[in-house]
Amino acid sequence: MDINRKFTANYQPQTNMSEHVNRTLKAQIDIYAQRRPGLWDKELQKLAFTIRTPAKDTTSDTSPYLNLGCDPVIPLDLIINLPVPDFPSNTPEYKFIQQYRTQLAHDRQVTYYFVREHSEIHKLSQKAAYDTHTINRHFHMGDLV
Repeated sequence: MDINRKFTANYQPQTNMSEHVNRTLKAQIDIYAQRRPGLWDKELQKLAFTIRTPAKDTTSDTSPYLNLGCDPVIPLDLIINLPVPDFPSNTPEYKFIQQYRTQLAHDRQVTYYFVREHSEIHKLSQKAAYDTHTINRHFHMGDLV
């Protein structure tokens, strides 16, 4: 039998990654609620936006960029940038936009493979750090665990 040990103990849920995220989220909501006691629940989407948009340490990219291929447009971007008009298909602008889209798709693919490789490397380094503090136990069929 191929028996693998889990890295999270059932009796210690605080070691679970989702519990770690929840603990961080709870602290952030607590800080936000102290500043705006009557409005924090109405402003939750803004808080979620601020949590989701920074670049992650592991990938050095934002989650929206990795999922959608672009960073989210914030209100300041709308104020500074003017909207791009539609161009007929025979103009140089249209060709530029098509070339840009092709390049963007290529960049997304390169980013995807880079992030995937980097994540695997990061996982291995995290596993090595974890393994320095654990004892590898071997179990056989019929052993009481």
